[in-house]
Amino acid sequence: MTLRVAVNGVRGPGKGFIRAWAQKLAMAGRETPVKLVAINDAGHSMYLRPVLSHSSAYGPFPVDVEVWTEERGGLEIGGQKVVCFAERDVSAVSWQDLNIDVLVDASSTLKNESRIRPLLEDGIGAVLTHSLVNPDVDRALQARVRGTQDNIPIRRVVYGVNEGRVQTGDQILDQMSFMTQVLAVLAKALQDRFPIAKMDATIIQAMRDDQRVVDDLHRDPRRGFAASQNIVPNNPIAYLTALSEPAFANFAGRVYVSGARVPVIAGAQIKVAIDFEEKVGGVEAQQLQHHLRVAARGPLRGVLEYSDDLTLVSSHVIAADLHHYLAVVDGGSISTQGENSVRINLWADPDMSFAHQTLRVLEHMAKMSSS
Repeated sequence: MTLRVAVNGVRGPGKGFIRAWAQKLAMAGRETPVKLVAINDAGHSMYLRPVLSHSSAYGPFPVDVEVWTEERGGLEIGGQKVVCFAERDVSAVSWQDLNIDVLVDASSTLKNESRIRPLLEDGIGAVLTHSLVNPDVDRALQARVRGTQDNIPIRRVVYGVNEGRVQTGDQILDQMSFMTQVLAVLAKALQDRFPIAKMDATIIQAMRDDQRVVDDLHRDPRRGFAASQNIVPNNPIAYLTALSEPAFANFAGRVYVSGARVPVIAGAQIKVAIDFEEKVGGVEAQQLQHHLRVAARGPLRGVLEYSDDLTLVSSHVIAADLHHYLAVVDGGSISTQGENSVRINLWADPDMSFAHQTLRVLEHMAKMSSS
């Protein structure tokens, strides 16, 4: 079965997802399990074309992008016509006759069920988002996660960790934050052999489009200072306990995340300090290197990569052969601090890494629908 997909919002992860999809399209021709049918963004299609056609970070788009004006109008991407809408409120789009199986929300505007429900009632099969409310503090959302008669259950999914829990009837799927994804996959790789007592992670990532080019007003005063001239503290989030995985059941209050944005156009370094439980009885760097290498070649193949390259820097991960991984373990950087503590560096490209994770979830859903 081909999954018919629409994207809401082209900024950041939306633009990354369209590029990730186009890369698959370029490799596989028109026979892909995911078909991009529509895009909704406040910008007209004539303005979307140049934004998609060339990236300052990644270069030319992998397939041709043209504007077409017949009927509704939109873009022709790699020979496939994609209808384009320009509604600020996604619920104002008429979805009924497009037969959308999944709407990928990259706008961060669909933050709760009350915003998503009208889209489902308008004919969209499911919504895949990454911006729902913090489940640790929103009691109402906790009820929805458990599922009640009055609420639509929310499926929290990280590909490589729990995609097997996705069901064909799921209507709201939440991929949560990028840091949740990275730390969940890393914990998945380690937890069986090296039970984790605490994780402390710092992400140093590229500047984002919600920062100012020159000093100006901003609701977050730090982001109001010129992005190209400042290291700006950031507050990323990670909620592994919300995945409802038994392996993460004891992680509440044991995962700490901080971050900063720096003047580069793409890429990120993630520094993770891990304390293992006492029963591990001591760990050596070589053990962890071997364990993570095996995980990247085995159960987490295609999601986590392992590299012994001692020259890795952020621009290497932006290259097309690496940014489709969620993260790359910098094997040479692994070091132990005492018997049960370790430091691990990972490299990633948040927008493209997350985009490929989204595409993997959709391909998994398409495969489920075909079986």
